[in-house]
Amino acid sequence: MCGAWRQSITIISICRSCGFSDKLLDGLVNNAGVVATQPFEASDEALFDWVYAVNIRGGFFCAQHALPHLQARGAAARAAGRRWAGGSIVNISSVHGQAGFSGHAVYAGTKGAVNAWTAVAVSVSTKKTALRPVR
Repeated sequence: MCGAWRQSITIISICRSCGFSDKLLDGLVNNAGVVATQPFEASDEALFDWVYAVNIRGGFFCAQHALPHLQARGAAARAAGRRWAGGSIVNISSVHGQAGFSGHAVYAGTKGAVNAWTAVAVSVSTKKTALRPVR
């Protein structure tokens, strides 16, 4: 089993242990992140893989697994006559995602990726769930 597959299994396990399977989820805040200050030319694959694994994979797949549960929670609330439209996913980003800084090439790339996938998710999401980038 490759490392990426094991990591996805771990993310699913974490999501289930947090109650995603109970459909009682109101929101998700993706705030995990690591910073490794390293000159661009000295950044190696191990550093790159570690920073991307923490800063991108976890938030991306947690949001993906949370979305149907947030939507189901909203649908149940609306069926009960409440005007609640679902849940929120808040992705914490950084100014590094828009402007690079010396020694932070890998980190800036991950925050740019958070901004990009959040924008894509916002553009295709329904009004039943709000996705919000926080920079």
